[in-house]
Amino acid sequence: MPVCQILLTLSRLSLTFLSLFLSMSKSKSSGLFNVEAISKERLFRGRAQYLVSWEGHDDVTWQYAHTIEHTPAFNAYMRAKKKRILSISESRVFKDELQFKVAYTGSDDDIWEPAAFVKGTKALKSFLKSAPSLSTASSSSLTPASSSSTGAVKQRKRRMRHTGIEPLTSS
Repeated sequence: MPVCQILLTLSRLSLTFLSLFLSMSKSKSSGLFNVEAISKERLFRGRAQYLVSWEGHDDVTWQYAHTIEHTPAFNAYMRAKKKRILSISESRVFKDELQFKVAYTGSDDDIWEPAAFVKGTKALKSFLKSAPSLSTASSSSLTPASSSSTGAVKQRKRRMRHTGIEPLTSS
């Protein structure tokens, strides 16, 4: 087979695949399909996944947040999730990130959420008011046993400022 025929065949195939791809990618957000809704969330191998239903398809798939986080459906799901926060019971620092243990309406399990997620909620304000002080609120889970208490308090205050949460000052 001459080289010219091979090149011609390859160019036809590439045009066919290109037109097929362009006809499938009518989405604004993900490149192939539009997210219709997000119905559930789970932790899979330490990372959050969301159960996604797709527009025009009956398939429902688990997707990591980074694949769908810029879609309107994801934003709506997160707003609804934030409204379901009942209370915050503990705080901790995990992998250099301040987290709060959150109880949700309609769920039996408490979930550790990053400080940025609970920022500005009534539950966080209530938790910070009810905590005796920054150093004693869940201190066993916030600091290693070997660290000094003043260093732990400074470190926690620094993390809270970094995430935009202002610590309460006693009057």
